[in-house]
Amino acid sequence: MKIIYSWGQPDRTIRPFLQAEVREWINAGYDITPVRDREELGILTPWPPQELDRLYRNGDERLLGLYDRVNRLAETHDIFITNHGNVYHPEFVKSLKDKKIYTVICSADDPEGSDYCSRPYVHAFDHSFAWAVNFDRDTRMTEKFLQWGARKADWWPYGVWTDSYKPALTEEDIYNHKRDIDLIYVGYPSTKLARIVELKKAFPQMAIYGHGWKLKSCLGSPVAHRMKYGSWSRKALPASVKALLMGLWRVKQMPVAELVPFYQRCKIGINMHLSFGPSNIRTYQLPANGVMQLCDCPEGLGQVFKVGKEALVYHSIEEAIELIKYYLEHDDERKEIAAAGFRRTVQDYNRLATFSEAIQNIKKGMLQDGIKFFKDGSPVKV
Repeated sequence: MKIIYSWGQPDRTIRPFLQAEVREWINAGYDITPVRDREELGILTPWPPQELDRLYRNGDERLLGLYDRVNRLAETHDIFITNHGNVYHPEFVKSLKDKKIYTVICSADDPEGSDYCSRPYVHAFDHSFAWAVNFDRDTRMTEKFLQWGARKADWWPYGVWTDSYKPALTEEDIYNHKRDIDLIYVGYPSTKLARIVELKKAFPQMAIYGHGWKLKSCLGSPVAHRMKYGSWSRKALPASVKALLMGLWRVKQMPVAELVPFYQRCKIGINMHLSFGPSNIRTYQLPANGVMQLCDCPEGLGQVFKVGKEALVYHSIEEAIELIKYYLEHDDERKEIAAAGFRRTVQDYNRLATFSEAIQNIKKGMLQDGIKFFKDGSPVKV
C-alpha cells in the first residue's frame, strides 16, 4: 500500500510537527510519499475556491506543475490524501480516477470556513474526513459532507503530535507535581475576544498567549461585528474594559519550544471555538499535557471525551467561570479529570493512532468500491 500524503502548512509553528508526524508514520511501516503542496506552490494559505478555479482554467504553471508531479506519483501509488487545506481542483481530482488511485480529503472545518475548505471539494473525492464533530447544534460535520455530495464521510480526530506533549509524563506526575498557573488560553482572539475579556476579569491571574492580538485583529476585523465589544470605538470603551484590553493587545506568542513546558505548569486550560466543533489542536494538546480541559462545543465534545470524567464542557462564560472557581478549590477532583483526559488522549488520540484508524476506514471504503487489491498485487485487508 503506497500513499501520497499532500499537506501544506508552511507556518513555522506547525511545520515541524507535520514533518515529525510523517516521519513517525513512515517509521511505523507506512509507505508514504510526502508532498508539501503549499511550499511547492509558494503560498501561505490555500486559494479561495474561485481563485483556484481561475488559476486552473488559466493554466497556472505552478499549479499544473504540482498536478503533474501528483499525476506521475499516482501511476504507482494506491491512495492520495490531501490534508491541512485543499489546493486541488475538483476536475483534477476526478481525473485521477484514470490512475486507479483512491482519493481522500481531510478538512479542518470550523463551520464558518466550510464554504472555503470543504463544501466546494468533497464531492470530487472518493472519501472525505472531517476533523470537527458538529457543523451546527443538530448536525454532524460528516452528515453535512454527505449532503454536499461526498461519497463517503468519516471523522478523523485531529489528535496530538508527539512533539507537542511530554511523552515521559505519567499520571503519577499529574497527581503529585505542583502546577503554579491556574488558567491558560493559547490561541487567536478572533470572535472569542469578549469571552476572554470576561474570563480575564474574573481571573486576573489567567495566562494568555497567541498571535493576532493587535488592535486591528481584536476590534477592526471583518468579524468584529460578532463580538460583544466589536461595535465600540477604542475611545468609547468603558475604562475597566479598556484597561483590560490594553493589556490583552500586548499578548505575546508562545515559542513552540516553550509551549509544552509551560502547559506542564497549568491546572486548567480553556478551549474556545468560533461556534461549533470541537476541531482545534487545543482539544487534544491540553489533556496530553495533563491540563484539565474546559471546552465549549457541548453538542460535540461527547464524541471525543467522556464529559465530566475526561474533560468538562461549558455552555456559557458564566458557567465556565463557576466551573473554574470550583475546580481551583477542589484540586483533587481537577487532577482526576486531568489524569483521565491525559490517559485517553495519549492512548487513542496520538497522531499515529488516529492515522492508523483513518487508514482502516480508507481501506473499508476501497473494499466498498470494489477495490480488492493494491497495485503491487497485495490484497486490501481491514
